[in-house]
Amino acid sequence: MKINPTIRLILSLTVVGFAMTYFVCPSCPNSFRNYWLVGIFTSLVWIALWIGNAHVADLVSKFFSWTEQPVKRFFWGLVSTLAYTLSAVYLLTITFNWVTNFDVSFERDMLYSTVVFTFVISAFMHGKEFLQNWRKAALDAETSKKESAIARYESLKNQINPHFLFNSLNALTNLVYEDQDKAAKFIKQLSEVYRYVLDTREKELVTMEEELRFVQSYLYLQQIRFGGNLKVNLRLEQVEGKIAPLALQLLLENAIKHNVISEED
Repeated sequence: MKINPTIRLILSLTVVGFAMTYFVCPSCPNSFRNYWLVGIFTSLVWIALWIGNAHVADLVSKFFSWTEQPVKRFFWGLVSTLAYTLSAVYLLTITFNWVTNFDVSFERDMLYSTVVFTFVISAFMHGKEFLQNWRKAALDAETSKKESAIARYESLKNQINPHFLFNSLNALTNLVYEDQDKAAKFIKQLSEVYRYVLDTREKELVTMEEELRFVQSYLYLQQIRFGGNLKVNLRLEQVEGKIAPLALQLLLENAIKHNVISEED
């Protein structure tokens, strides 16, 4: 059976509290009653400081962000933690003395110990939260970068596809009257191109072999359109590996668009 995380934390802090009794009250082990009372008090202090300071850290984070205002976040986090810790220990001391009629004095040694514990707990709480925020910010930045790249890529595909289709249909219109066999082959290659576009729309990567087959169909359509003005030599030493779908088409279309043939067409 799994123990609730909060209960497990309280039990762990109770063990720490009783262990700290030897340092807070060196003479307490000589008296069973004193040892248990001081042990209970020390455990309550640890529980109040640990859990309470965790909530203080969360509250400060709502006003000051680690990523946007790190200096203010650190300063007010430290001040808030110290103020809460001193207040909590003082109130616990008064309440415990009243309930048990046992004198747990809030003296100089207790004050020094409390301040030391405060800085230890504060460093842990705020350091943990800083690392969590830093890691989250890094992941968010990476996710945003990836989503931005995908969005730009999809935008390019959406811009290229209608433009390419319009030019292909214009070329096909002229080809139907000139050479019906070539027009039929043109239609087949055009269908292969758009089948590939549809099949890979949801894919991030395809094999180089698949991309090259698509490029050959795409180049056939462009060569029909531009005739002898377009000459392409594909020389690849290896076709292994993967590539983003339509990546080669984007390069080829840009090369054709900004070449001399686009001005003469």
